[in-house]
Amino acid sequence: DTPQGRLQKRLFDYLDTHARTPEFRTLVLYAYVQYVKQGIACIVESGQADDSQSVLHACACEIGLKALVDYYDQYDPTIPTETTISIGTHLPEEEDLTPELLREVQERCAAASPWIMTHCLETDWRLADIQEKFGTSTVQVMQNAALLNEKSILFHCIQVTEQDIAAIGEAHATVVCCPISTLRGSEGLMPLQNMLAHKVNITIGTDFIEHDIWDSIRCLYTTMSDPAFPPIDREAVVFAMATSNAETIFKNNGYSGLIQLGASADICCIGHTAELDPLVELSEFSNVLHNVLMQGGKDMVKHLMVNGVFVVYDGVCQTIDEEQVVSKYRDLVARLVVESRA
Repeated sequence: DTPQGRLQKRLFDYLDTHARTPEFRTLVLYAYVQYVKQGIACIVESGQADDSQSVLHACACEIGLKALVDYYDQYDPTIPTETTISIGTHLPEEEDLTPELLREVQERCAAASPWIMTHCLETDWRLADIQEKFGTSTVQVMQNAALLNEKSILFHCIQVTEQDIAAIGEAHATVVCCPISTLRGSEGLMPLQNMLAHKVNITIGTDFIEHDIWDSIRCLYTTMSDPAFPPIDREAVVFAMATSNAETIFKNNGYSGLIQLGASADICCIGHTAELDPLVELSEFSNVLHNVLMQGGKDMVKHLMVNGVFVVYDGVCQTIDEEQVVSKYRDLVARLVVESRA
């Protein structure tokens, strides 16, 4: 109950009650423009606002992103989709999950085997909540309910145990690490060393548009520089988290994260600026990937091609009127802040 808290509550309440309005569409399109201009081609969209899935689906198509859209309890395998869009369902977060809701999710998944997503063990109070209600962790709840498999996507996974990590690895599930978001929120970071030891498929997320994918990459690289980490090819491991590890999720949309003959043309082109120099590429040594990861950024993104179509060219979004979206966004945000103060 602080001025900041009251303002944030009003803004989040607005999102949850305006999902089907033109204003919400403006917010989504603005966010997606920021993603593609960072060089992001694929997103897993979960948790934007109540009843927002159809708008998110449509906006991803309009921009040209490849997306997995969370339809929550509205998931229906007969919903029409495009080659670039997949849909999935949701396991309620710890504070909302009940035995009844768990059974509903089990029935939904048994009928159609969809992707299932959840924000998993993000905080210590969520761990305490699930343990109080189910006597075990969220990962174990999913495993016991036959909901932990290769189509499970778990965000954050900060309060996981060694047993949880082993279960995730054995199930070939995917985890999403959003390092900037969770560290700035004082929640911590998933235990990356143990995740890698169990060969868990890790991908990188931003969580919110104000968190840059390039900063997230550098944050994970820095974390892996800790002396406690075993010797690994940090550049290659982190780059895979940002690219090819997402193939598990988006393979049905043609994404592989690789540039090779026959692969879908999903390519981010960055400018060769002085910040990247010197670039050395020899048979016995290369610093190219290191320099790109350490010095690259959204300002260097020149072009983004998704599924063979230029979504960004010369730094400008090609699929929608970027200037119009930004103008509408700024007007809307200014109005929302004024109204929230009333």
